[in-house]
Amino acid sequence: MTAHGPTLAEPSPPEARNRVETLAGTLRDRVRDGLYGPGHRLVEAALVAEFGTSRGVVREAFQRLAAEGVLEIAPNRGAAVRRLARADITAMAPVREALEGLAARLATGAAPAARDRLLASLADQRAAEAADDPVDTFARADLLFHRLVLDLAANAPLAEALRPLSPALPRPVLERLLDRPARQRATEEHARVVAALLMGDGAAAEAGMRLHVRNACAALLALPGTDLA
Repeated sequence: MTAHGPTLAEPSPPEARNRVETLAGTLRDRVRDGLYGPGHRLVEAALVAEFGTSRGVVREAFQRLAAEGVLEIAPNRGAAVRRLARADITAMAPVREALEGLAARLATGAAPAARDRLLASLADQRAAEAADDPVDTFARADLLFHRLVLDLAANAPLAEALRPLSPALPRPVLERLLDRPARQRATEEHARVVAALLMGDGAAAEAGMRLHVRNACAALLALPGTDLA
């Protein structure tokens, strides 16, 4: 107790990290679900009040999402949902293609031991076609597949380099990107990558992943002007 009365105890470092992760996850979901559209400004004080947390936690969550490419932070303007620009996609597409291709090549050695996980990931994507919410379900399965390949690559610098190149996309954008033919095409592209991984063919795994990413970036660039800056 101080001379001015009791003070709230500061959270321990693990507790603070958990609060940051929870808040960042919630804000990321709101962007993905379209609750926060491109350009939406996030008010620090409002989030402090809504989540009953500290400004430090909110600011760290903002920084984490900015590093992922979900938010952009401008001096004296605060944080806002990043609006994808065609120029940004054009610039990052070959970089993402090269890095994800490298991840697939590096994952080849670990793939046989992860056979069940890879096949289960493909099964999840195929099941998304019959899900109540196929777009949302498929988007999550697609993300988990790419995370699995990156996890098998076991290369921390590569994972860090890829983080800002795969921003969360709002649900309305996902609905335009992931119609049924697009979901089927992406699943078949993933299946070819998995087949190459399980055969131990690193070159084919890399080529398959590069083609998949190239197609995904081309689909992004084909979006209407209302979705991109």
